[in-house]
Amino acid sequence: MVTSIPAPHSSVSPTHQGAPPTSGRPGDADGVRQDAARHAAVDGTVAKTIARITRADLIVIDDIGMLPAGQTAGEAFYRLIDAAYERRSVAVTSNIHPSGFDTIMPKTLATATVDRLLHHAHVVITEGTSLRLAEATAGAGVHPL
Repeated sequence: MVTSIPAPHSSVSPTHQGAPPTSGRPGDADGVRQDAARHAAVDGTVAKTIARITRADLIVIDDIGMLPAGQTAGEAFYRLIDAAYERRSVAVTSNIHPSGFDTIMPKTLATATVDRLLHHAHVVITEGTSLRLAEATAGAGVHPL
C-alpha cells in the first residue's frame, strides 16, 4: 500500500484532499490552512490522520519546501516523520537540501525531523536544470489551442 500526502504547506485533513477552499484573495490560503491545522490539533484529527497514514508501507511526501511551513504545519510534519521513524519507509522530495529545512520550518522541529529522516536514509541528490522549464522555454510540449 502506498499513501501520498500533501506537503506540510497544505492542510492536514482526514481525507487527504489537500488545502481547504479559499476565497481566492491573496493571503487567504495561509490563514485558512493555519485555522484548519489549529482545529485539527484541537479535535485530534492530526493524530488520527497520522495513525492512518502510518499504516501504509511507503509514505511519500512530495515537494516539501515549496512554501514556508509555519509552526503548526512543521509540528504535523515532525509528528508524521516521528510516527513513521524506524517503522515505515518514507520518501521525501524537495528542492531544499535537508540542511536547509530550518528555512521552511522552526529550527528545533527541522533539526529533529531531519535527524529522523537521515538516520538509515539513502539520500539521492539530483542536480541540473528543470526538464519542465527547459521544455517550456524550447517550446516543446506547447500546443496551440
